[in-house]
Amino acid sequence: MIIKINLLPPHVKDSQRKIKKIKLNFKTLVKVLLIFIIIEISLGVLKGAIKFKIKRINKERKRLAPLLGQIQSINRELRKIEEKISILNSVKKRNFCISLFFDKLLKILPKTIWFSKVIITQENIFIEGSSVSLGRFDQTYYVNELVERIRDCFKDIVQNVELKSLRKRNISKTEIADFSIWIRLKSEN
Repeated sequence: MIIKINLLPPHVKDSQRKIKKIKLNFKTLVKVLLIFIIIEISLGVLKGAIKFKIKRINKERKRLAPLLGQIQSINRELRKIEEKISILNSVKKRNFCISLFFDKLLKILPKTIWFSKVIITQENIFIEGSSVSLGRFDQTYYVNELVERIRDCFKDIVQNVELKSLRKRNISKTEIADFSIWIRLKSEN
């Protein structure tokens, strides 16, 4: 068995311990610094990759910008077309009803009246026409009679009938009354 006796003074003993601690701390410090360097390099590489992706995305965005404008323009046109199709479908649904309306209207139309213009919208029918007197009644009588017949015969589909204008004129000593009638249809609901 070997006995070790340390005859060094205490201040030298403490300095040897400090040297060991410094060596130990130096190794730890080097390891920590290496870890920080590796992290810094990794972050730099990651940052470079992100910058590259951003540049690529910006180039792609610039390349696609004109196409995006065209797509938005096409979408606006598509919405307009869809609105028109919706109106056409609505008119198509009413078309059968409208054709029956005019078939019945022609049957109740006084013989002294003719139509010169008919405008059909989704909710209204606008009729312009003329009337002539056959001697028994004034031509305005026939126009007012037509308005009343429309109100009576089409209660189920007509909400309101208005005589918008009535104007008399003479053509070769014949009195003619020009008129316009506005018919408001009931909603489909």
